[in-house]
Amino acid sequence: MADQSTRENQSDKKPGPGWLFPVAAVLVLGAIGYVSTRLTEPERLADVNHCIGPRDGDPIYENTCDTHINLQYCFFSDAGPERDMCRNTELAPGEGLDQATLNNDLAELGGLFRADFYACELPFVPGQFEHWNTRRMTAGCVSAEDPFAGPHISRPGAGRTPENSGEIPDDL
Repeated sequence: MADQSTRENQSDKKPGPGWLFPVAAVLVLGAIGYVSTRLTEPERLADVNHCIGPRDGDPIYENTCDTHINLQYCFFSDAGPERDMCRNTELAPGEGLDQATLNNDLAELGGLFRADFYACELPFVPGQFEHWNTRRMTAGCVSAEDPFAGPHISRPGAGRTPENSGEIPDDL
């Protein structure tokens, strides 16, 4: 008899939304994190690498977004780190890299080892910042006044900007 009354009491209870509080808490905490980052460190949300168009586009590496971006390209040379170089370029929507400047930079390399591209929404520029968890310098967007704004070449002896002529290799 006691078992029957316990079953009746349990069947009278309506199932509550037990999952609602944890889901709402996660959503609220995520929203708080996003808003606080947007207010205190907006440069961390300025990464727009998805705005860099393809090499075979016209123009090459076109800004495919509706906002102005600062694009940084870094070329790593087969000849060694002393020939590595980076360049920053501001691109309007639909604008791409200058073919002649790109040819000049690539001719100076002595063979292309690797190319890195990084884009930030204006007014931020590509650079480095110290990751809060690992304390390592990480490529990202920073303000133009930041001491780590500019080339984020990671090899010692690298980071110059030459002014010579040449052509784009096929493997870029």
